[in-house]
Amino acid sequence: MRKIILIFAGILVVGLGYARVVTDARAQEGISADVETATNSRRDRRADLMVLEIKGVIGENRSGLVQIMPGRDADAAANAMVAQENKDRMVIYNSVVAKNHLPIEEVQTMNAKNLQCDASSGTPIEVLNAQGSAYEWKVK
Repeated sequence: MRKIILIFAGILVVGLGYARVVTDARAQEGISADVETATNSRRDRRADLMVLEIKGVIGENRSGLVQIMPGRDADAAANAMVAQENKDRMVIYNSVVAKNHLPIEEVQTMNAKNLQCDASSGTPIEVLNAQGSAYEWKVK
């Protein structure tokens, strides 16, 4: 029962991070059909991604994308889900870049921080090490 409650609590927290990215995209003057589609697709797959994050199969990297963790086995469905999630995130990020004339790296970095902060406990995240000299993976 505790595990189920933790999963639902995690979905809520991650949903808030998703909402932040979506709100940022929607806050721009109007959104295109492709951003709307990407946003809806992300919402629809969020619970499945969260399960993979909590299991440590995928993590939130420093570029605001998800990736299969090194040394972890992922089936074809998980690989396809990661690819589609990243494609949808890039549609949203590129929309923000175009409307605000920002470098893509800046948009990705800002969103990476938000997504990592909102990620559930147990999710691998890529962060700067204690010395600030290199990125490393840690479990949130």
